[in-house]
Amino acid sequence: MNYASPWNRGRLSAWDVLDGERRLSLASEGTTGEGEGVTVERTYRRRTVEDLSLRLVVLEAVESKTFEFEFRDVELP
Repeated sequence: MNYASPWNRGRLSAWDVLDGERRLSLASEGTTGEGEGVTVERTYRRRTVEDLSLRLVVLEAVESKTFEFEFRDVELP
């Protein structure tokens, strides 16, 4: 893969919430900031958070690691 600039090496390129292998559809997405201080917020509509995973895509993977992830602000039935 050719990178747009050397400053993007090792940076987060994309992320998704998955249900198995299927990417969840977005309800909304917002971005604030610019340059190195960009914040992206995505909202998904779903009744449960069981069996979901977070996929992070970086431009230069340094290591693969599994870690616990807790969803915030999730209303459960």
